[in-house]
Amino acid sequence: MFKIFTTLLFIMAIFNGCNKQNEVHLKTKSNDSSSLTRTDTIVKNITIDIYEGLYVVNINSSTFQDCAHPDSIYWVAGNSKKLVDQYNRIIESPSVYASVVAKVTGELENTKDTKVKDKYPRTLRVKEVMSVEKKNFTNTCIPYDYWAFGNNPGWSLEVSAKENLIEFSIPSEKKTYYFFYAEQKQRDGYIIYSNYNTIQRNSIEVKIKKEECTDTSDSSYQYSVQVELPGNRIVRGCAIKGKNPDIE
Repeated sequence: MFKIFTTLLFIMAIFNGCNKQNEVHLKTKSNDSSSLTRTDTIVKNITIDIYEGLYVVNINSSTFQDCAHPDSIYWVAGNSKKLVDQYNRIIESPSVYASVVAKVTGELENTKDTKVKDKYPRTLRVKEVMSVEKKNFTNTCIPYDYWAFGNNPGWSLEVSAKENLIEFSIPSEKKTYYFFYAEQKQRDGYIIYSNYNTIQRNSIEVKIKKEECTDTSDSSYQYSVQVELPGNRIVRGCAIKGKNPDIE
């Protein structure tokens, strides 16, 4: 009788031990599964990132020039209606050159549209629009050569090799002149940029000189500027040298 009782106790001990091992195994498996779920979330967060850059939209295109990689321009797709609406509120006269500073969340993918993939091999698929602002020298993240401004009337000028752009704007007159970037020339102590827009049939000549310049608010700058516009119109003001390492 004693031997039978002892045998039963031994069998129960083995059974309980197996249950404990199974319990430990199940808990470990549960923890591993939780770990895999967290990893998947992390990987997903890495692919959906924040992008900041210059956004341009018109009838034929929708592009985004990446601040982190100024030489990279992406085709834009996805949830971009809000982006387009805010662009149109800022840019009254849409142009293939007119850009805004935008910050969005999204992910990069290979361009599927056969009509544009040769020119824009990468597409930014927008998930959420974080902010859209009018471009100026304080918020643009694409390096520029010079940014100039003046008064009576108020005007601004951007010269940027990275954007391939010379842009002159007079907001009070709702006029903006666009030109492709042209390499600077040196003459009589001036840094000179000039070009001709064959579509608008306008010309521009920008003459920048390194000398103290003071505007109407008594702020001082290191460069003065003179801009000759269509119709022999000349305006004068001050200029700021940008952080483009490719210019002297």
